[in-house]
Amino acid sequence: MGLSSWFRDLGVPWKISIGILGGVAAVTSAYGLYTFYIHQEDRKQRSSNGETAGETSEKKVLVLGLEGAGKSTFLAALAQHDSPITSEREGTKPTEGFHVVCVSTKGISLNIWEIGGKFKSYWPNFFTDVSVLVYVIDSSASERFDESKDALSKVLSDENLKGIPLVLLATKQDAAGTKSSQDVASFFGLEALSSSRKTEIAAVEILATGEVRGLQDAKELILNFCTQ
Repeated sequence: MGLSSWFRDLGVPWKISIGILGGVAAVTSAYGLYTFYIHQEDRKQRSSNGETAGETSEKKVLVLGLEGAGKSTFLAALAQHDSPITSEREGTKPTEGFHVVCVSTKGISLNIWEIGGKFKSYWPNFFTDVSVLVYVIDSSASERFDESKDALSKVLSDENLKGIPLVLLATKQDAAGTKSSQDVASFFGLEALSSSRKTEIAAVEILATGEVRGLQDAKELILNFCTQ
């Protein structure tokens, strides 16, 4: 277990990628390492900026979904701001563990966690202290909708996520044969989900220019849920 990468950029203080090498102990160790690091980093930033504790609200955003749904591309888009993202998606491999991207915006520090879709049995280890859940759905893979819906149902049944706001992210709207966000919302029962928690859907697609259309809408939904 170790840090495979981290970086700093405007609006994105740093990013961590950690692979799961085996067992819950490895996940727990990684989580502890991350928690220690982020608090140390937060103290340094407040000290250097002359800030006092409590001025920045810290929120945990959990990003889940089946492997290949587009979670890593979503995080890459958040990290790269307005930079083209097409090549990133083409070269993205399924996450073997988890990624963390930290973004400070509008007085809120968003700690955005992406957990690999191959490791669903490990997902519950990350269900504590979640402010917003983002569930990513590959709109072009309708043959996996049943599997994805079942996985989402299991996630939402966890007591730690009771009442936590949910953003359904319909990805790959640019792909051939994709289902519209309305079709995705209908299949996954958006109306029924909204009866037990605040729930919205956002659709994203990558244009020929590399621009990620719908990214800003998704970010605004997350921010709104974090501040409500």
